[in-house]
Amino acid sequence: MFTEWEDRLTIFDTLILCRFYRDLYQWEELATIIRATTGREFDVADMRAIAARVTDTTRRFNVREGLTPEDDRLPRRFHTEVLPESGKLISRDDTDTLLREYYQARGWDKHGNPPEDGF
Repeated sequence: MFTEWEDRLTIFDTLILCRFYRDLYQWEELATIIRATTGREFDVADMRAIAARVTDTTRRFNVREGLTPEDDRLPRRFHTEVLPESGKLISRDDTDTLLREYYQARGWDKHGNPPEDGF
């Protein structure tokens, strides 16, 4: 669910649309905008593939420039200070699980590295 949302927002950003309307434009509206401006037809799978390529390319750049898996983690205080609203802590195990699942959903390895560029 998160990667689909992230992919939609990536397409939104590549179209340079006003961020105030991010939640109003769903896939169908984005396809209409692309068709109206370029004449090209894209379905959701096409747009998600483009968004994934943008995300992977951005990640490859960041890794090349020194980003490490530790940079994907929350600051230590999130695991040691109680959240004021709920009185709960965010466990390191929970965030580790979420990060592993995110890497897997993106098709990245366990260190957060995307596959080599295939195009």
